[in-house]
Amino acid sequence: MRKLPKRAFVVEDEYFVLLDVKDALTRMGCLVVHATGSLEDALNWAGKVEADFAVIDVNLKGEKVYPVAELLAERGIPFIFCTGYEKASLDPAWAGHATIQKPFSVDELVTALENWLARLD
Repeated sequence: MRKLPKRAFVVEDEYFVLLDVKDALTRMGCLVVHATGSLEDALNWAGKVEADFAVIDVNLKGEKVYPVAELLAERGIPFIFCTGYEKASLDPAWAGHATIQKPFSVDELVTALENWLARLD
């Protein structure tokens, strides 16, 4: 298993998925510096969080997370989307971005993150 950068920012509105993501990241040696499930809080934190990377859900209680993605991208914080929708449903501007499909297992999340990191190297 590849070691991930240390500090993670997680945006996920489904409580049990959030717990799984946090658990997977912790087992990979990461520290989740902040986790949230609301768009408003995610936007606030995306502008100031000190994180090496992020895992963000595309749909937060019916609101699209793209403003958070844009802010993270502007700050140079890499991220991976997670979504319960088909990848084709992503906004075309983000269609080629690293994405993992829900539901996913912890092992699938680890693999997606490792593959994503390999692309960034």
